[in-house]
Amino acid sequence: MRHLPTHTDERNFHCAACGKSFRQLSTLSQHRAIHSAERPYACEHQYTLMRHLPTHTDERNFHCAACGKSFRQLSTLSQHRAIHSAERPYACEHQYTLMRHLPTHTDERNFHCAACGKSFRQLSTLSQHRAIHSAERPYACEV
Repeated sequence: MRHLPTHTDERNFHCAACGKSFRQLSTLSQHRAIHSAERPYACEHQYTLMRHLPTHTDERNFHCAACGKSFRQLSTLSQHRAIHSAERPYACEHQYTLMRHLPTHTDERNFHCAACGKSFRQLSTLSQHRAIHSAERPYACEV
């Protein structure tokens, strides 16, 4: 009969310290430990825990010497430092795409229409534009 309450919403075991309720006495017993300073088990992950805890606060103890930006974790600062360096340790598999894309953020217009001289940032835009100079109308107007 001790097992049956685990299948219902019945919570007959109440914590005197905080009022939280549990289905099983064993779960309540485990819970009570959070209200006590006693820690009967040694944590083998103490270092990891101490590094992790600042992520739950607004404490930012790791500062970038180059720009002053602060971070909660040393690993995040280490990743950030790369933006201040010309070193790029990882090869970009999208290098060609990136090089084609970058001019869209400048006023550089390297693609020129031979018919009217208008310039474009991207070859695809020039190709679309060229259609206005021909009699070809690949799309029919339904209106």
